This record gives sequence, structure tokens and C-alpha cells, in this order.
Amino acid sequence: MPDPKPIPTNYNVAAAQVTAAQGELLTDYTTLPALPWSGLADLVGPPLPRDLWVVASRPANGKTTLAVNLFDHFVRERRPTLYVGAGAEGPPKDLRRLWAALRCNYPAHLALENQWAALPDGAQERMFAELQRQATEDHDVAHFSDVGERLTPAALVKALKGGRREGCQYVILDHIHRVRFAAAADLRRALGEATRFLRDMAAKYDWTVIVCAQLHRADARSGPLRDLVPPTVSDLKETGTLEEDAVVALLLHRTRRPTATAQDVAAVVRNERPVDDIMAPRTMCVRVGKHRRRGHVHDHCAFLHVGEDGRLTEKAPEWRSRQTPEERYDL
Repeated sequence: MPDPKPIPTNYNVAAAQVTAAQGELLTDYTTLPALPWSGLADLVGPPLPRDLWVVASRPANGKTTLAVNLFDHFVRERRPTLYVGAGAEGPPKDLRRLWAALRCNYPAHLALENQWAALPDGAQERMFAELQRQATEDHDVAHFSDVGERLTPAALVKALKGGRREGCQYVILDHIHRVRFAAAADLRRALGEATRFLRDMAAKYDWTVIVCAQLHRADARSGPLRDLVPPTVSDLKETGTLEEDAVVALLLHRTRRPTATAQDVAAVVRNERPVDDIMAPRTMCVRVGKHRRRGHVHDHCAFLHVGEDGRLTEKAPEWRSRQTPEERYDL
């Protein structure tokens, strides 16, 4: 005879919950890989199991760049990771070439367009060897899901089942606004259900799920400075569920040069100078839009350098030292 279940008294319920909480105290999170950029890692800490992270930006502001860098980092740490690509980067064969170009330190556009003459001697052979290495050395930790021409909810579920079979610990979806729903008339509700599904899968299987998402374009009334307007989580397209369910929301945007003066900005506003004159070149601003565990870091920023090969590296803190907070946000 099986042991009888305890009567669900207030004490029994509380005791079970306390036992589970005490068990969590023994979890060693120091073994998890931190983010590969110390400034950002110090702000937000490591992605934990059961977390849903959102990485959002306006178009062409670095979602896929950050996603591929994170994928490469987790794979180097030998953590099984699933990349579900639903963007313009194409099927797994193209994403693998994009990843290979990053590993070889080649500009992605040159490698993807097979412009071998514009790359160092032997680039084609090195890319071939790097792709071969993906199969021989990283096949057990690096997984790209082939979702076909359309990322439908059914294709997403199939991809996640594949990731579970492979024992994946991290799931990167690039990006959720490209999921194709049949009931397009109620897109907001469908996206909300997809977000809740991803959150539930993270909790059920101890995954860390990182979802790339699109932000609304800045208000046109901002004129030529619209690309410099810092976004907020309320700018997420179509659904508030991403904002509600995310443990961490990172907002990517461009920023101005620390040496740009108020006169320089005024000249851009008057259309006397192009906005590129005051934009910091190859600089990604990563703003913390939300952090459920670390509310004190809300609206704090880390700055990353975007290399020609798409590799993201730390920008030294002193890079912003010449600019006061008032100048930083006075657009």
C-alpha cells in the first residue's frame, strides 16, 4: 500500500514550501556562465535556470548580433544551447555561416556574400574548416533548429521538443515577433500566449530562455534624433506580456559620442549636420529596462564595442567619463 498523502493543513503546506525553499539555498549558481562582458555581467548577474530574458531593440540595432555572441559564449562554455532563428538571417546553413564568420573574425557580410578576394588569403578554406569543426567538436552543445520557411507556433513547439531531447540548458529565440500566427487579427493575444508558453517551458525544464523582440520605432516627432531616444520596456511591440513575464529586459540602442556638444546636437536638429556626426561609432548601449531580482539597476547602462566581425567586446567605463548625466540624456 502506498503511503497516505498528508492532509493539506496550513502547517503541512507551509512545511513543504519551506523545505523546497531551504533546498534552493544549496544551489550553487557560481558554476553558471556569467555574461561575457564584465560591465553588463556586474549589472545583471548570470542568466539563471527558469529565467525568461528579453533582448529588444528597434530594427537594425543589434538583436541578432547580441544573440549570436551569447550563443557562441554558451557553446564555448560547453553548455548545450538551442538557437531558434526566425529572422532575416535565414535557415541553419546561413546561421552556421554567420557563426563561423564570427569565430574566424571576418565581417559577416563579406563571408555571407562569398567575397573571398576581400578577405585574407585562405579565408574560404578557414571558413570551411570552421564549419567542419562545428560538426566534429560542437555537435553536442550547439544546436540550430530548422523551422522551415515559417516559424509557426507548431514549428516552435517542435523546435523546443528537439532542444529538450538534446538536453539544452539555454534557448535563444530570434525573434518572437516573427512567429507566424494564423489568427493575425488578434496578434496581441497570440503573442501573449506564446510568451507565457516560453515562460512555462523555462520553469518546467529549468531552461534559461532568451527571447529577442522588436521595439516600436521612436516617435517621428523626435526628428533626426529619433534613433538616439532611449527606449523603455513599454516600447515592446504588440504585447505587454513580454514586459510582465520577463525576469530581465535588456534594451539595445545607439548612443551619442561623449565628445558631442550641445551645439553639435542643435546643429543636427536644425538639419545642418547629419546625425552620424554625433553618433558613437560601433557602440551598442545595453540599457536595463527591467530586472526582477535587482530593481536597483533599472535604467543603468553598459556599453559594448561592435567589431567589424560582429564580435561584441567591453567598452571601458572611462569612455563616458567626459560626459555629465545631463549632457548624456539632453537630446
